[in-house]
Amino acid sequence: MSEFRVLALHGFMGTGADWNPVREALGVDVAFFGPDLPGHGSSTGLPDACYTLEGVVDWLAPDSHTLVVGYSMGGRIALHAQAAAGVVAISAHPGLPEGERGARLALDVERATAMRADFPAFLSSWLEQPLFASLSPGQREDLIAQRRRQDPAELAKALVGFSTGRQRDLRQSRSQTAPSGGNLSADQGTGSGRPVLAVAGERDKRYVRLAQETAPSIIIPDAGHNLLVEAPQLVAEAIRSMLESLSA
Repeated sequence: MSEFRVLALHGFMGTGADWNPVREALGVDVAFFGPDLPGHGSSTGLPDACYTLEGVVDWLAPDSHTLVVGYSMGGRIALHAQAAAGVVAISAHPGLPEGERGARLALDVERATAMRADFPAFLSSWLEQPLFASLSPGQREDLIAQRRRQDPAELAKALVGFSTGRQRDLRQSRSQTAPSGGNLSADQGTGSGRPVLAVAGERDKRYVRLAQETAPSIIIPDAGHNLLVEAPQLVAEAIRSMLESLSA
């Protein structure tokens, strides 16, 4: 059993159950916890502070024995976990320059309004974005069916609270690739003193570039943005490489 537990954070409109294929691929020798983030699944009606990037990290309370792993929105939250032993950020935006944040926050406020007004239409249009083009029709329909169970008012609150427009820019313009098996030193990544590994799918060109600007990176071949659906086994291998690096 690894001395480090894995705290896995899902993406927008997801739940902790999204990580089940990755959890199974990692095996029973890894302590794995995938909670529903505020505004998602069973984590609704929480104090307002939980719907902020800083507040959700306090709510999760990762410590020096926790590897925080996050996908998309969850990856952005993971990058703010300063007390963690390490971070694996999957398909995650490292943050916008200050001058671009206001426009992004305004866009997410508009999206939240649309979500409250007509959630089924919003959900369909969301998954039609080029970001999710690599999903098969069946995978897309499965995601729509899962997401429809969510509370749109709570999701809207999370969308605005966790907006990329509220996030500081954590990129380091490193353009590095992680060595096979990990071996990330504590000064690599976002300059926070704990190792960070960025993961992206090869077909997700924008996020490949962002991953390489964030930290040493692993690029998963023949996959797009939603790596929890498209390549759970390879995501598990990336997580295990970080666990091995932390234990070395």
